[in-house]
Amino acid sequence: MFRYILILFIFLTGCFFDSDTKTISMGRNIEDIKLSLDGNLWIADASLKNSGIYVIDTNTNSLIKGPIDTNIKPRKIEFVSDKAIVLTSAFDFSSGSFSVIDKSNYSVSNNFNPTISDLALSVYGDYFYIIERFQSDNIKKFYKDNPSSFEWNFSTMDDDDNLSGENISSSNPYKMVCETDSKCYLLRYGSKRVWVVNPEATSQEDFKIGEINLSAYDDGDGFPEICSAVIADDKLFIAMQRLNRTSTSGKWDIKNPSYIAVIDISTEAEIDTGKGENGLKGIKLPIRNPQGRLIYKNDKIYLSAGGKLVGDDSSYGGVVSIDVFDYSVSPVIYPDHRVTNIEIVSATKGYLVEYVDWMNLKLYEFNPETGIVSNQEIKW
Repeated sequence: MFRYILILFIFLTGCFFDSDTKTISMGRNIEDIKLSLDGNLWIADASLKNSGIYVIDTNTNSLIKGPIDTNIKPRKIEFVSDKAIVLTSAFDFSSGSFSVIDKSNYSVSNNFNPTISDLALSVYGDYFYIIERFQSDNIKKFYKDNPSSFEWNFSTMDDDDNLSGENISSSNPYKMVCETDSKCYLLRYGSKRVWVVNPEATSQEDFKIGEINLSAYDDGDGFPEICSAVIADDKLFIAMQRLNRTSTSGKWDIKNPSYIAVIDISTEAEIDTGKGENGLKGIKLPIRNPQGRLIYKNDKIYLSAGGKLVGDDSSYGGVVSIDVFDYSVSPVIYPDHRVTNIEIVSATKGYLVEYVDWMNLKLYEFNPETGIVSNQEIKW
């Protein structure tokens, strides 16, 4: 009986017990941050209390608007034209949908495309793509002015998934990164192979037009855990967590170094960066378990990593940048901190989200050039 009273108390107050101190503490569940074209920082806050979308002025770090009510918890933000598309899911992850926010006046329409809760979101041009992930394995295309109905719904699996010897039960699609209107790269977390796809296709048969094999980065469980990517300098940079799902020291072990593979998008061949080990052509990272987006700005790619997100060991977390020309990796910013997301405003200003504990994440400003992280938490 006490357990149910405690759960009710947590739900109503937005508090929770800290696992180490056993005291009640306040926290924000920051699921995503995203910089809009007008320079404001949008925050998807899925906290138990006062959840919603918050908009921060990056000049003053003050609140412009919020919370914008998305009906159920906001999880991911992307922008297409004058709209913000927000993935949402129920608190208990029993269902999901998406919301559309007009950036000019912050009016919101909710509950489009009711579906599962395990969702991802990609955008390109005037279109956005809702990706239904683990064991749903499909992707839907929406036009920005018609969020009520999709233009197509294609599977992210085909016969090759079994013929290749992977015998995968789910491709678990994570993200789609586009080069042009008719050529994109579909990242599949549950496979060794990235699909090259044509989003202008009108049939499933014409959707997949190629693939990129990253089996060299298999970490011992059959998959390299392909998680994020960005196009820069006519190259596709693909981040791989390389978590070992079958390790005897613990499932999803981070003992293997994470990597970034670099692909020449004109040939779809992997480039030997000279930064790998043991015959791997990619860039070995000093941080492990990459989280969030890869961000291309100032001729660099920025990425964050959480390291081991469970337990007291926060080693291998932090932020790094990679030079897109010589593939050199900067020293780790905020080392041994669990960083789940970043956003870059300029060469000298960015934001990072630090995971402290379950549903307790904090937002800080940092300088990507010097690596200095503010000791003042940004609150709203």
